[in-house]
Amino acid sequence: MEAVVAVSLVTLVSLGLFSGGLMILKMTHHNRVAFEARTLGIQLLEEMSANTVTELATLMPFSRRTNHLQYGETVLRSVDVIGHDASQAVIPNIADAEYAEVHVNIEFFSPLTRSFTTNTFSAIVR
Repeated sequence: MEAVVAVSLVTLVSLGLFSGGLMILKMTHHNRVAFEARTLGIQLLEEMSANTVTELATLMPFSRRTNHLQYGETVLRSVDVIGHDASQAVIPNIADAEYAEVHVNIEFFSPLTRSFTTNTFSAIVR
C-alpha cells in the first residue's frame, strides 16, 4: 500500500513539473518571438522617422512588409501616416502637412496565447 501511495505521489509531482516545464518553454518562445517582432517594428519606425513629411509623402502608400524570423514565424509590418496642419486638424494630403503622425503596426502569432498579437509604435515627424 505504501508503495502505491509513493508511486502516485511521484507521478503527480512529475506531471506537475513536466507541465510547468512545457509552460516555461512556451513562454520563452513567445518572449523571443515578441522581442524580435518588436525590434523589427522599432527599426521600421526609426526608418520612417528619419524622413521629413515631404519625403514620407513620396513613400506612401506603404505596402505591408512580411518578415520571417529564425524558426519560421511570420511578422507583418505596416505603416499608417496621418498628416496634420498647423491647427492640428487632420488633412488628407500628407505632402501639405505641417507634421505627421507615423504609426507602425506589427502583427505576429503568439505561441503562448495561440492567437495573433498586434503592437503599435508611434512617432511625430516634422
